[in-house]
Parts: sequence; structure tokens; C-alpha cells
Amino acid sequence: MSRKLPGVLGVHHIGVSVPDLEKAREFYLDVLGAVEEVAPLEWADNPFIDKVVGLEDSAARQFFCRLGNLQIEVFEYSAPQQQPLDTRRGVNEYGYTHIALQVEDITAVHDRIVAAGLPVHTPPELSTITTDTDGTKRRYWKFTSPTRSCRSEAAWPSPPRRLGPLTDVPGRPRSRPALG
Repeated sequence: MSRKLPGVLGVHHIGVSVPDLEKAREFYLDVLGAVEEVAPLEWADNPFIDKVVGLEDSAARQFFCRLGNLQIEVFEYSAPQQQPLDTRRGVNEYGYTHIALQVEDITAVHDRIVAAGLPVHTPPELSTITTDTDGTKRRYWKFTSPTRSCRSEAAWPSPPRRLGPLTDVPGRPRSRPALG
């Protein structure tokens, strides 16, 4: 039996639930530079959406944005009532712990995050840059979104690679080789 789901091409988007949609909009659009591509959505008393999200009597506001190659759907639910947000939730807890962003200049991004007043775990330490076998240099640094609903990580410099066609290697999953 094959373990692969037929027709899965990749991740379409991620969803993030936040306590303050306007702060999240400012963070994703104004601070990070994401682009809102579709009209925002709002719902209440909608049995169809209740079935989709698996909640009874849900009510929420939402926006959808694109940040480079990542699409993010951001929700603020007004019903049902949520548990209080634990702003000290450790990355060892179950669930998604962070998103990683590719950036051109990690120092400039750090400066912008600090100027926006966001909590930073530690400034980037450029002396700890690692080099991959292909020569790509990397440095990771973490910060927390203003809604404290998501930790983010920046990787620098990490230019996207062009991917070639899927190839079959006997005994291994199909892969996409980098084209350079």
C-alpha cells in the first residue's frame, strides 16, 4: 500500500487564529509586507461554515494574505469563547511552534521588527552563520508576532531555488532537484 496521498502537490496555506485581527493585519501586511489578495470574510450563524471548521455556532472575522510563497489565513473568532492565550507557551508544546521566513537581509528585518515594538528572543548573531554544502549561508533568529499567537523565525540569506521536474530514484521518494 502506498503511503502517499494521490494528487497532493504541496501546502496551499496555513491558518492562524489570533486574539486581535487588526494587530495581526498590521503585523502581516504593514510590518512583514504581505499582500492581501482576496476580500476579507466575516461570518456568524452559518451552519455550512460551522461544519467546515468543526465548531457549533461559530462567528469570526478573517483575512487572507500572501507573503512571498506562503499564503496565510488569519482568523479572529468571537464565538465560541477561547481559552486565554498563554503568551509563554513553549515550543516544546504540541502544535505548530513557528513559521520560518526567508529574508534578504536579516539585520534589516531585525531592525524593522524591533522598531515595530515586537518581542525578540535574541538579536541575530552573525558570527554563528552556517554554510550548507552548496555554499548557501544561513542564520536563524526568532521573534514573536504582536498577537503572541505565532513565533516566527527568519533565515538569511536563503534565496529560493528553481526546482526541476520530479524525478524517480529507485527505492526513494520522488524528489525535485535544484536547477542551480
